[in-house]
Amino acid sequence: MTMAPEYQTKSMLADTRPGLATLIALGVFFGGGALGEGLSLWLAPGSGVVAMLSFLMLPGAFMLSMVAWQGFTLFIGLLHYLRGLRRPPGMSSPARALARKAWLLVPLPIVFATFVGIVAGILGVNGFFTTATIYLATGIAFGLCCYWLGRAGLLPIFDDQ
Repeated sequence: MTMAPEYQTKSMLADTRPGLATLIALGVFFGGGALGEGLSLWLAPGSGVVAMLSFLMLPGAFMLSMVAWQGFTLFIGLLHYLRGLRRPPGMSSPARALARKAWLLVPLPIVFATFVGIVAGILGVNGFFTTATIYLATGIAFGLCCYWLGRAGLLPIFDDQ
């Protein structure tokens, strides 16, 4: 098994500057809330239910995705350890192992945004399919942004210390 060159040479921000990685994660978290709030004001003005769901959809999806992403990676590492498999030479840090599984950050924003888009489409004023499609596109864009941040090693690693 050979590894892509970027994993062997790049230093991961999560390893070298965890404080900055945490600030990036906080920016994604609060930015997702602001984006959801803006969507609700645009597509379903006056709906308290849509405002609340929209405000929580992307931050909630982000936090659950982070836990799933890191938990799954830890679980796979544990299975490899129990099977006696060694890490490849370039996989010296947890951030490098996480970067390979950053795709786990994509599905939940899409699912959450689609659900809220359906609710907003029913309660909103701009038409069901238009509203649901805009929410879906927002979920896809947010998920891909999270994927890129995770792949680049810009998101923090949860630690017990």
